[in-house]
Amino acid sequence: MSDIRVLIVVDGIFSVTTTYPIDPTQPPFGPESDPNFGADAWFTVSHLINTLRNSASPTFTVDTASRGFNAAQNFPNLMNTVADPSATIGGPGPFHFDDPSIDLTFYDEIWLFGFEGYDNGSAVGPVEPTTGEPGGLTESELAAITSFMEGGGGLLAAGDHDGLGSGMCGRIPRCRYMRKWYSSADSSTGQPPLAGAVAAPNWPGYGPNRQDTLQKGATDANNDTFFFDDQSDDIPQTLTLVLPSHPVVQGATGPLTVYPDHMHEGEVVVPTGAQLQQTAVTDSTLSFADPGFTEFPAIGGYQEVPKILATSAAGSGGIVGSTSGHVTVVPPGAPEDLRCENKNFSADGSTCIVRTNNTLAAYDGATVNVGRIVTDSSFHHFLDLNLLGDPCSKIPTKINGFNASASGQAVLRELSAFYVNTATWLAWPERQFYFVIGKNNYGFDEVTDVSSYSGAFYLFLEGRTPGVVGASPTITFSGSFNNKNIPGLKFIGPTITYDIGDTGANINVMQRIRYEYGIRFEALADDPFPAPGNPPVPFTLQATINIQGKDFRSPPAEFFLVGGEDPYFTNINDSARNVSYLSQDLRVFTITPTTNNEKFINVPFTFQGGNPTTLDTAAGYTYIQNLISWLNRNIGYQTPGGFTPPNTNVSDPLDTLLPDQNGALNGDSSVTPFTGPNINYNFAIARVRMKSSSGSAAASNVKVFFRLFTTQTFDTDFINATTATTSADPNVTYPSNGSPLNPSFPLPGTDGSGAINGCSLPFFATANSDNNPADYNSPGVNNQTIPGGEGYTWAFFGCFLNVNDATNEFGDATSQYGRHPVQHWLAGSAHNCLVAQIAYEFAPIENTGGVIEYPGNSDKLAQRNLQVTTSGNPGFPATHRVPQTIDVRPSPPPQSTSGRSILRYPDEMMIDWGQTPVGSVVSIYWPQVSAASVVKLAQQLYPAQTLAAPDAQTIQCTVGGPVTYIPIPSGAGGSYAALMTIDLPDSIRVGNEFDVLVRRITTKQVVKQRDSNDRSNQLLWRYVSGSFLARLAVQKESTILPADENLLAILTWRLTIIGATNRWYPVLQRYISDLSARIVGMGGDPSKIPPSPNGYQLPAPIPIPGPGHKHSYTGKVIRIRYDRFGDFEGFTLLEKDGREHAFHGRERKVEELVRRAWAERMLISVVVERHDSDWPASIVLERPN
Repeated sequence: MSDIRVLIVVDGIFSVTTTYPIDPTQPPFGPESDPNFGADAWFTVSHLINTLRNSASPTFTVDTASRGFNAAQNFPNLMNTVADPSATIGGPGPFHFDDPSIDLTFYDEIWLFGFEGYDNGSAVGPVEPTTGEPGGLTESELAAITSFMEGGGGLLAAGDHDGLGSGMCGRIPRCRYMRKWYSSADSSTGQPPLAGAVAAPNWPGYGPNRQDTLQKGATDANNDTFFFDDQSDDIPQTLTLVLPSHPVVQGATGPLTVYPDHMHEGEVVVPTGAQLQQTAVTDSTLSFADPGFTEFPAIGGYQEVPKILATSAAGSGGIVGSTSGHVTVVPPGAPEDLRCENKNFSADGSTCIVRTNNTLAAYDGATVNVGRIVTDSSFHHFLDLNLLGDPCSKIPTKINGFNASASGQAVLRELSAFYVNTATWLAWPERQFYFVIGKNNYGFDEVTDVSSYSGAFYLFLEGRTPGVVGASPTITFSGSFNNKNIPGLKFIGPTITYDIGDTGANINVMQRIRYEYGIRFEALADDPFPAPGNPPVPFTLQATINIQGKDFRSPPAEFFLVGGEDPYFTNINDSARNVSYLSQDLRVFTITPTTNNEKFINVPFTFQGGNPTTLDTAAGYTYIQNLISWLNRNIGYQTPGGFTPPNTNVSDPLDTLLPDQNGALNGDSSVTPFTGPNINYNFAIARVRMKSSSGSAAASNVKVFFRLFTTQTFDTDFINATTATTSADPNVTYPSNGSPLNPSFPLPGTDGSGAINGCSLPFFATANSDNNPADYNSPGVNNQTIPGGEGYTWAFFGCFLNVNDATNEFGDATSQYGRHPVQHWLAGSAHNCLVAQIAYEFAPIENTGGVIEYPGNSDKLAQRNLQVTTSGNPGFPATHRVPQTIDVRPSPPPQSTSGRSILRYPDEMMIDWGQTPVGSVVSIYWPQVSAASVVKLAQQLYPAQTLAAPDAQTIQCTVGGPVTYIPIPSGAGGSYAALMTIDLPDSIRVGNEFDVLVRRITTKQVVKQRDSNDRSNQLLWRYVSGSFLARLAVQKESTILPADENLLAILTWRLTIIGATNRWYPVLQRYISDLSARIVGMGGDPSKIPPSPNGYQLPAPIPIPGPGHKHSYTGKVIRIRYDRFGDFEGFTLLEKDGREHAFHGRERKVEELVRRAWAERMLISVVVERHDSDWPASIVLERPN
């Protein structure tokens, strides 16, 4: 099915034939009684029709109809009683808009080319008896067209000089006030009643007042005498666009500046004053409309009005400085004279007036929930006679029109693109309402742990203004995913987010509106869930939104319930705002041993040949094995006497057992090899949960694989085989030995050919990858049997993140990527993403129905992905630039060219800015991507937002609203390396933290079609395929400088080892440049920092002031403060002496502690530094009340 459906309707001497020129001697055009009539006596639009039908994107269905065909009669005796045999609908008689066999709502838009009305004082066409208008529409036809437009249907209408076109177009609501339609000789009773420019007569066809836009032809000898058939040569008139240029007036290469010329055009106008206030009650000529009809509706106080889009210079003939006009003649003799031209057209010996002519107008009815309209000053701008040449001429350039020269062909391409753009805009293709799914898989065990899931799904509404939609539209749901089938299921929301906002002028700006819903399982029952080991149970969900009394339905989406009693992760803790990319069950921590057998988490770190200042990999592997064993014996399934796991939504022992879990990943393990002179050791722990009923079998050979991704990325979806790779999924990020459903051992990530390319790297608990790690032997430290029948239990797995070991190598020396240590593969990063995978034969991860699983949607994947990047303050502006690298795979090729389908959408970044200050400037440097193409795509998808391209590979935007969308271009050859920088404004202060959530959105279609005519079970939705969080922390520059100097040394060293052809090379260059500027801004000297894998100087800990620099306040919390977004911003303490002191705060853990102290009336002491007395340096719990 085509994207857009167009109906073209003509009358008078128009034919909708698709061939040109016609043969006037053959039926249906002849034979003529007068042989002097020739091919140009007929008006055809074959180029327009063929252009639309041949468009590759969007695609069009073009039907044609004729209100009458002047077979063998021509001008003198116009009797339109015969159907045009070239028309695709209508007949056997002339077409009528109220024909009961024709459903106008099948079409997205109607194009009208009207000839009938009045010409040079004479009636043209059969008289409509009610009004006396030649060629006029009946009341019933007008009612049908009005209903079509009220339902959102688009309309293009064009006539010509005098009253040509008034019959079909002059009474259509809104359209009637957007052009001069009527002749001064017309006395019909249906004309618009209001005086003024709109109701004034149209420009005549002859005499000095004609709107003559002819351009001086190449063969015209004089500047004051033009030939009528100059309109058919390859010289266009110039359009002057009203700025900013409208989406309609766009050509193939940019704004449209060329247009066909003609001897006597009409003019478009726009209504004003009382013309904008007409209703079916106030204007009797609108009696055909419903009683409540308003011609130019207003919603929420906003009234959209028509606008002039373009003007032209009538009379000047394209001669610079001309003010005197010209005469237009029909060729009187050789070399141009042909009888057909002299017969059909008349010369005009009067000199035309030079004036500006309004050429195009548009009405964006979509902003008030009705159809769009375009009017044109002349149908000659669409005629073959003006585009493809005049068959009656004897001059080659006029015979061939714009095809006569290369420059003319370029003009024709511009015009063809304009026709497509106009048809696309009129169709209102932005109208979309669809699901974006955050999580559609819910396991029984998972939801017993966590009952609430925020951001479970979104509804995106596009092509509407906030004013039209209203602040609280009615949204209803249908389908099987409901609380009748799933007792206790509840949808929470919506939370509404506007693209650019819903206040001030933005309320009337068309934009993407996002409705966010959470899901809660309030009264969980196992009935709707499948039995353990059985396939997931699918459910469907469809949404309907009511806008101004009209219902619009989304395509249905699909959700699944999954059985229990198998190993799983619980990633989300909604009550603590613990999201999937910060899984509860995957933790990362760093230890820095300073002496032998120093204990960390009750386990000694024993050196085995090394010492605190020398990397001891054997000691690292021994430590993680011992730690896994300790965890399983103390809070896991091997605990003597058993262990009852607590509710981790309330209290999680990992938060206190593992070091620095309040700020986990605040520092980057891949670029901080030392603390002082001592080596840092980095580890990961995964907690696997299992719930089993009495008598259940054990889960044997449960394995957990640990993979580190190249850098910060949302592309963590599950691609586990080369057969699953595409241009959009070029990498195998989860390869393994064994079968896809029972993997046995993790392997390094590869490209689609199977060559190791470092997109993901596996890490182990027993040895480096090359040293035959025994993790997955049976039994092995990461291959365990979890006993069944014991209710709820935990099992722990882990790995040593041995990223700084030069002997820990991956790859093949003979491949294009080579063999390198970890630091080479991580060259572009200052932070990395870690994913853990449960590999269990009886609950495999499967990508079914085309949906690719990812950690946010699967309970067999867990992710840790938080980047904390610092900004200096107060500091030099360069210190306010916050950089971070990201890795982005290309979008898949569009699944459809349909302008009405979300299958045409590219993948997108959805960036939620949180409290990032308005005015922050965001740049994405994408050296493998054309920035201009991204900006162009963004303009098509989100016209309300503004992306810019400051250089060929950089996309830039300014934070102005809560969310920004960036399209991801398609491509081949691997993922795109990128550097995202955020320039924060001067207003930031030390202690500020801003969370930036970045997600990738892609599209899914499932067709479960039983019958070719049944489309009800075609499912279509978009879904989040991955995410990460960047936290922007504002700190003192004395704290940041050592870390930045250390990072600069490591990054400049990495630059020397990867080579200039590496995709990360230009990204690192820019990163290093930004980092150097930050260091200069903080008073450092980057030129003195040599490249080094060990850093420059060790990141210094935050200095702890002596006692003389501290002060404490003791009392009870009496109030907790939140900002207008609901985010924690501080608390107030009532001291023992009755004084109050207000403190600032942003951190989530501080909020939790303060809330507990407030709820339990606990006595606390708040310690502050004297120079920063409003920000707690520490909080001490004194005693319960």
